[in-house]
Amino acid sequence: MANADESTSFHFRTLGWQSSDMPDLYFQSADGEDHQIKVPQSFRSEVYTYTGNPEIVFYKMRSAADGSQVREPVCRYMVNGSSKDWLFLFVRDGKSGTIRVFGMDDSLASFPFGSSRYFNLSNRTLGIIYGKNKFKMDPNSYETALPEIGPNQNVQLQILAIRNEKLQDIFNSQWPQESSVRYLIFIIESETRRDRVEVKSIAEYKQLN
Repeated sequence: MANADESTSFHFRTLGWQSSDMPDLYFQSADGEDHQIKVPQSFRSEVYTYTGNPEIVFYKMRSAADGSQVREPVCRYMVNGSSKDWLFLFVRDGKSGTIRVFGMDDSLASFPFGSSRYFNLSNRTLGIIYGKNKFKMDPNSYETALPEIGPNQNVQLQILAIRNEKLQDIFNSQWPQESSVRYLIFIIESETRRDRVEVKSIAEYKQLN
């Protein structure tokens, strides 16, 4: 568990979900400057560097009555662990407009090329079968799977939910898996089919020298 009085340093990138109208967000590092971040929705942002308290605060700027600029906190995340590479996922609630931030270790040691990372953005606990990988995911949690297959093959992806005390198949499809790509896969509630989920992915390709 991180100590709030300690200082830490790490790199991070950002990604948005349902956040096309995200306000301009900033963070403050040890240099005391206001650093603005971009929050793209279909790819990771550029790399930012942070040094300071393990709880990083993201804020927006607003004008006070006297015309000065005031920092207004929007969301925050307590960084734990030794990773120096993080991905912060910003999610806007469609009803309240509240912005939440989720952090995940984005290092290649934790999330290597050739693997898939699942993020459960649904409101229920799900079971995932991905090739020979089997795991349970609570809401707002993530898991990384590295299938034991040859390069550039499709893998069977099955998503299960509990309904009336029984497992129900709510998604079943072939999914691509390439050795030079790592997939961040979001599982969300379907907007068109009751009790079903939709799967959307963002791919990052290995840079060839």
